[in-house]
Amino acid sequence: MRRRASRRVRRRLATGRLTRDDSGTSGIASPILTPDQRIRVFVSSTLHELTPERAAARAAIEALRFTPVLFELAARPHPPRALYRAYLEQSDVFVGIYSQSYGWVAPSMEVSGLEDEYLMAGSRPKLVYVKAAVEREPRLVGLLERISSDDVSYRRFGTPQELADLLADDLALLVSERFAQRPRRAGAARSSLPAPASSFVGREPEIDQVIELLWRDDVRLVTLTGPGGIGKTRLALEAAQHVADAFDDGVAFVALASVADPEDVAPAVGEALDVQVNSSAPVVETLCSQLADHNLLLVLDNMEHVVAAAPLVGRMLAAAPGLTVLATSRVRLDVTGEHLFHVPPLSLPDPGEHEAAAIAHADAVRLFSTRAQAAGWTTTEADASIVAEIVRRLDGLPLAIELAAAQARLVPAELIHTRLRRRLDLAGGPRDAEERHRTLRSTIAWSYDLLDEPARRFFETLAVFTGGFSIDAAAAVAEPGEDVEELLASLVDASLITTGSSPVTGVRFDMLETLREYAAERLEGRGGRAEAAHRHVAFYAGLVDEAYAAPVERLVVSHLSQDEERDNLGAALWEAIRTSPAEGVRLAGALDHLWSSRGLAREGREAIAQALEAAPDAPAAWRARARLTGAWLTAEQGDYAEADRQALEALELFRELGDARKVGEALQALGWSAEERGDSERAARYFEESYLVFTQLPDESLRVITALHLAKWLTVRGDLDEARRLYLQALKQFEVAGLDDGRASVLLHLGTIDERLDDVTSARKSYETMAAVSRRIDNKRLLASALVALAGVDGRDGRTGDAISGYSEALDVNLELGNRPDIATCLERVAVIALSRGRSEDAARMLGKARALRDATGSSLPEGERREVVKAEILARDRLGEAEFERGADSGAALSPGELRALVDGVLAAVAP
Repeated sequence: MRRRASRRVRRRLATGRLTRDDSGTSGIASPILTPDQRIRVFVSSTLHELTPERAAARAAIEALRFTPVLFELAARPHPPRALYRAYLEQSDVFVGIYSQSYGWVAPSMEVSGLEDEYLMAGSRPKLVYVKAAVEREPRLVGLLERISSDDVSYRRFGTPQELADLLADDLALLVSERFAQRPRRAGAARSSLPAPASSFVGREPEIDQVIELLWRDDVRLVTLTGPGGIGKTRLALEAAQHVADAFDDGVAFVALASVADPEDVAPAVGEALDVQVNSSAPVVETLCSQLADHNLLLVLDNMEHVVAAAPLVGRMLAAAPGLTVLATSRVRLDVTGEHLFHVPPLSLPDPGEHEAAAIAHADAVRLFSTRAQAAGWTTTEADASIVAEIVRRLDGLPLAIELAAAQARLVPAELIHTRLRRRLDLAGGPRDAEERHRTLRSTIAWSYDLLDEPARRFFETLAVFTGGFSIDAAAAVAEPGEDVEELLASLVDASLITTGSSPVTGVRFDMLETLREYAAERLEGRGGRAEAAHRHVAFYAGLVDEAYAAPVERLVVSHLSQDEERDNLGAALWEAIRTSPAEGVRLAGALDHLWSSRGLAREGREAIAQALEAAPDAPAAWRARARLTGAWLTAEQGDYAEADRQALEALELFRELGDARKVGEALQALGWSAEERGDSERAARYFEESYLVFTQLPDESLRVITALHLAKWLTVRGDLDEARRLYLQALKQFEVAGLDDGRASVLLHLGTIDERLDDVTSARKSYETMAAVSRRIDNKRLLASALVALAGVDGRDGRTGDAISGYSEALDVNLELGNRPDIATCLERVAVIALSRGRSEDAARMLGKARALRDATGSSLPEGERREVVKAEILARDRLGEAEFERGADSGAALSPGELRALVDGVLAAVAP
């Protein structure tokens, strides 16, 4: 524990917070006071946000018999700024505690009181603590960067108690170091870290995590891994600089990029440490011997091509208990005790975000802007969206972003974006940069060349995937005889693919688009694309066949699989339509859940139409399911006549094939179409016939579907009590089977019936349970439906603020899903409320956006809701006038996701009590 605390505090003591007298010993800048004049510790933080933390800090300070100086501890007859400045003048130590808020900026000031306190602390010893937070205000992020640039390190904490423990430890050591700091060994290495030629941008969480690893007593080897150009070296340098003073013998940096032979690694380390090698003794033994009593951080940069020298690292660590190694490598060292830290890409703006301030907050955008400005480019708000597209297209890779930004001195951002159709051709790094860092292609080639031939061919083959892949999918596209698991492991170790979790397969793999482009180029070059694409289509055609025929108890997994594989399914579909049209029909007809749940009715209809046109003689079973899927999607868009035509064609084909289950589903589609048109009698007839078909099926797992079909039929007929009984029966069956998504869907039907029966209390209970279940299973589509339903009940109860809040959360979920029809529904509902509160301009903008979304997707509302929206639009036009309404609607249609959220939140703020 002493070693960890010493590292942490010495870092702070050596960054201007201590003075050094002529004798070389350290002392606190302010005098150490006797007990009657105790050390005064000034605590700086926002007041209300961190009330428990301020109390914990006060208790920790008092436990050491020091005096806490907090703004709230005294009467305040003076202006706040004068008061805290006076308090600071009388304080000996500054403690800063930060979370999410930057604090209030007074009208007469350019910075908040929080930042002003830090600035006024001057050269006093500073202890800084940052609470873990999902998001911080941009100006607080800037302040933390300022603190870091001032060479002040800070610690992360999670709870008030953790803060208290850290603060007590640090304060005690801060004082004890006044008397007990161990002098550095004469002649020992202080720091050989190279000075970066440019500023370090972003990566605050990653720096904290790496530093946290280096603080730990049980961690002595940390390897930063990741693909070329991800920023491993810069992150290592930044982290090493932050912890350098925790090591008595400083930091030594060893650049290995130019070392070609693993045998030359030990001499390179010896040279960096200025170790005198005895010609009669082996280099490794001499190195280990001289390191034995050192307390040192050794940074080994670019180990991947000399990884055969990794055992040297293990030997040095065993010989020198005070040695810690921070390595960078595209492959793991595979040494005992190694802690891997995978360096991620820089953070990107949210997809679809157009608000300049939100875009500028992303690390990738900040890096581009900083480097482009250094090249003479002037940033404007108008460039924000195009810069966001540039950094997204470059996967947030720092090297790629720097290469693109370097072009800003010659061409505008729009042209840079256009040129990125071929990312690999990016070039133009500094002349003094290593050759492998002067072009994106050469950076990737460096990693590719380290692979053996089977791994290279497999890496190339994986380019056929889009949006990740499973082990089974990789095995399906691999060449015969390949050891897929071994090859995947080698590519993960080489940082060419990444791993993640999957609710379907447990583990899932992915590849950055930049790497995929390189692999695809190599695959095409050796003539392997056609065969790999054919195997890709065959695998996903089989996957959708399984999903389409899945029994009820497998529907959850089938739907999750489609959601997870939507990019690959889309790629396989269009490849099949182009190269083997019958397979295109096979795929298109089985993607009903994917297109419906994602609000892609128009895209689905177009794909089905193209597939059927290209393969009119495809097997009847494939054509039938394509027609049935087309019928559902067409009905969703409100084209009920065409939906009926396709459903009837599917019905006839399924009857000829003798597929009773699909006959029942086709009848269900016809019933739903009739119900949406308001033809209750026709709908009831189809639902009844569908119910009778399902009762004849031998599959017991279909009984729950039978009950649902009958309940639907009874609902249309108006027999709500009996329908409710059947839905409760289905609910019980879903609970027994463990099908939570089926359970949630039934709860939605139950709530709807309860509303029609004016039992709002029961309806609310059903919707609340549905929301809880949906959150637990992380089914965002069902959660959004539950939130909309709950908001509707709140509206009926006159709880307008709760209603808008519910629609706002549903909007967030649907924006995340990209479900455009349901985004439109949320906006339409809030627009109706806004009109009722006289906010006609807001209503016009929301209705305009909803209209644009429905036009883009071809979706429509049920007749009852449609009437309400039409009525709202007529009212808004009447209040604003035709021209003003259209102007508002047009401006609303162009709103970004962030602007939509702000618009809805504005309505919420206006109606809140």
